[in-house]
Amino acid sequence: MLRVIAGEFRGMRLAAPEQGQTRPMTDRVKETLFNILGARYAIPGGLPEFDVMDVFAGTGALGIEALSRGARGCVFIERDRRVLPTLRSNVGRIANRARVLIRSDNAWTMRYETAGIPPIRGPAPATGGDPPAEPLGAAGFGLIFMDPPYADTRDELRIVDMMDRAAAALTPEGVIIFRFPGKTDLWDLRYAALECVDRRDFSNMRIALLARRG
Repeated sequence: MLRVIAGEFRGMRLAAPEQGQTRPMTDRVKETLFNILGARYAIPGGLPEFDVMDVFAGTGALGIEALSRGARGCVFIERDRRVLPTLRSNVGRIANRARVLIRSDNAWTMRYETAGIPPIRGPAPATGGDPPAEPLGAAGFGLIFMDPPYADTRDELRIVDMMDRAAAALTPEGVIIFRFPGKTDLWDLRYAALECVDRRDFSNMRIALLARRG
């Protein structure tokens, strides 16, 4: 059963697609991860009011958990048509209580610094009235979840390219959470813009925290 484990949406059950289409993080690992983040930002159990991005979002569980714990808004990136209906259903349940945006983009080639700008559809809005809300991530993202399909993590050059491009979208204190298969040694990948600041080894997965150099 997928559920939100803490914060405003605590206990909310999340829909899941057919078995094998996503790899949901267990409650134990998710709790450990958010404890690490809470300690990093000196907000035990919570997060600062920054924007986050959930890449290869799947069910959207990580982004929704971040919103539940205090994040200001979230951009969900997912292009698998088998998974998108589930993601839209889960995000739709909180859309009236949080700033959210779903983008069906290619995470391997997209421009991360413009991810929060909604795609233009139809005529431009009329001028006048209240000014439009600032796009999500306009000041950068404090947290980016990167959970690519495990099969794709075999291409180390592709991983490095994607991460370095995503670094441009981080706030100065922001971090990328990179999950990859257990027993796969991707700790020491050499990034131009990022460095590993924390790493955790679980039984069947590994998680690296990457921050901007300098």
